[in-house]
Amino acid sequence: MEEVATIQLSGHGGRSKIVEKKQVLIQRASNSTFVQADKPIYMPGQLVRFRIVTLNSSFMPLNEEYPLVELKDPDSNRIGQWLNVKPERGIVQLSFQLAAEPSLGTYTIIVDGRQTYRTFRVEEYVLPKFKLVVTEPTQIFTSDAAFPLKVCGKYTYGKPVLGTVQVSLCRTAYTWYVDGMGSKPTDICQNVTGKVRREVGKGLTEV
Repeated sequence: MEEVATIQLSGHGGRSKIVEKKQVLIQRASNSTFVQADKPIYMPGQLVRFRIVTLNSSFMPLNEEYPLVELKDPDSNRIGQWLNVKPERGIVQLSFQLAAEPSLGTYTIIVDGRQTYRTFRVEEYVLPKFKLVVTEPTQIFTSDAAFPLKVCGKYTYGKPVLGTVQVSLCRTAYTWYVDGMGSKPTDICQNVTGKVRREVGKGLTEV
């Protein structure tokens, strides 16, 4: 509801008189409805929990009844509805059980008559699988100050694996006794960390 009002300001001082008029638009404060889900993304078979609250202009929750609350799938099919829902202490708490094999995509919760909605996504998470290929020189000389080592990671569907690689380089050294009766092997290891970079469509790191 809107209406136009006129405000008049008058002032007197000595022989002077000031009169000024202004028109203002008066609007009735409207209520605001909010919908909140407990997560933005769900997996198949999970329970969707959401709440609805309506606040007045003083930010106080109202106990007004909601005629219709509905849930629509990515194809705009109504898969859930709640009729004449009444809040408890100003808040409505509802839930919906997703099927084991639901439609993947964006779902919408709609509160009837208030033009209020909330969306969430349903996605299927699959643990990524990849393989590592390590390429090293066939022989190393004692005079070599460094040698190349390549680690290539690739997912089973062909895309490179990007991230950080930790490599442990070890060699076995032998300490000979003076009498030559035997030896005691000692592993000497060095840990190297490198970031994977893209090279010719592969996830590759050089250490």
